[in-house]
Amino acid sequence: MATPSTELISTVFNDIINDGGYPFDNIYPKCPVISYFLAKDKMDGGTLGINSRVKTYPGGPKIEVPLEYGEGDAMQFYDGWDVINFTPQETIKSAFFTPTNAVGKLILLNDDIIDAEGSRKKIADLVKSKIRNMNKTLIKGLNTALLIAEASQAAKQFHSIPFFIQIVPSSATAAIATIGELNQSATANAFWRNQTSTSAATTFVLLMRELRHLRNLCSYNAGGDEPDLLMLDQVVWEYITSYADSKGVHTFRNEEISKMMNMDIKVVEGMNVIWDTNVPESDATHSAAYLINTDYLQFQIHEKRQFKLDPPISPIPTGDGFQDATAWTIKLRGQLTISNRNKQGVLHTISQALVA
Repeated sequence: MATPSTELISTVFNDIINDGGYPFDNIYPKCPVISYFLAKDKMDGGTLGINSRVKTYPGGPKIEVPLEYGEGDAMQFYDGWDVINFTPQETIKSAFFTPTNAVGKLILLNDDIIDAEGSRKKIADLVKSKIRNMNKTLIKGLNTALLIAEASQAAKQFHSIPFFIQIVPSSATAAIATIGELNQSATANAFWRNQTSTSAATTFVLLMRELRHLRNLCSYNAGGDEPDLLMLDQVVWEYITSYADSKGVHTFRNEEISKMMNMDIKVVEGMNVIWDTNVPESDATHSAAYLINTDYLQFQIHEKRQFKLDPPISPIPTGDGFQDATAWTIKLRGQLTISNRNKQGVLHTISQALVA
């Protein structure tokens, strides 16, 4: 049952989590992938809930994503009274993704709540550090989930970038062959595979050439629709930084996005570069680099469960009885989705012993 103290804790909890009422301000900006999505949305003039990389959806057991892979009716040339062909082309129009739930928990002993009775300052002092620790846990958990290796993808997790951009997409195992309810191993679904390339580089210069080549494979032409984000582990990031230090012209800082994300965002071959310890390696002695066209990725959140704060639970039931404590939960429901895998790429088996 709610009491004045638990209601006050709920208010303080909500204020700290939402930083004045917006549920993304204290969590998403500190998760590099989502922070980048939000920054790109701002640069593109996007608004939450419209056609943006971070958006809400109204609900339902599946999230339907219309596919974008340019397989419609072919362009036709005609002259005068020539007949224009309107024969319909049967193509797969959508992928379907199952949303999942994430939860953050705050638990306080009722004795501590009683001792802070009647004082907003005491209540705030009691919960502030615990909530900040919970925030850090949520940030780390969300960031890890979005970058976890394809083979480690669990059924109840958010999909990850390596799950969508696979090292061997055409011969994936049965457990990960189906993405968005489309089997990438099927010949007819060859469009539903990302680009992949094995590195043979022995120097920084050769690595840069491989990245450039793979970016071109992921692009439509020289004019656009190319990867805009390059996700690296620490090893490859330091390779690229060392290369930039020696050449001085191939890498520069993206000032606009750097300010938005409060991070040092460099640019390589037109791609904004982020490194993260969670980016999976190819194996114990090799790294991987993910070339991502974020125009086709969306982190979709249920409009009624965007870090939603639930009413307090007290006492807390256990298997043998109950704990004399009060618990609060905040819940997030959604999924990372993709509408075009063919414009994504991974350069894998990058040697961790490159030389300048």
